[in-house]
Amino acid sequence: MKKNITFIILITISILLIAFSQMIMDNAASPTTNNEELLVITGEIIELESGRFLLQSSYKVWIASNSMDSLKIGQTVSVWVNFVETSDPAQAQASATKIEIKTAD
Repeated sequence: MKKNITFIILITISILLIAFSQMIMDNAASPTTNNEELLVITGEIIELESGRFLLQSSYKVWIASNSMDSLKIGQTVSVWVNFVETSDPAQAQASATKIEIKTAD
């Protein structure tokens, strides 16, 4: 009986450690220092307009951004956004967040 209880305690501690380490890694990768929650959308740029671009991920989303100088159609990017409006296609504001251009390995 003691072995079963010890085993259950070890499993529980292991699960908690894995969960907390994942939370720490997620927070370290976040481009913000405050407590706001961010959504990361990764996809290919399929259209550019003045002040925004259309991103194709598992869905299409317009991303409004002030930093579009280095963006080109066909690039794969990850965008950190505060919110996404529910429309078709969806819309998001990325002016105060991070845009990361993915490079082919």
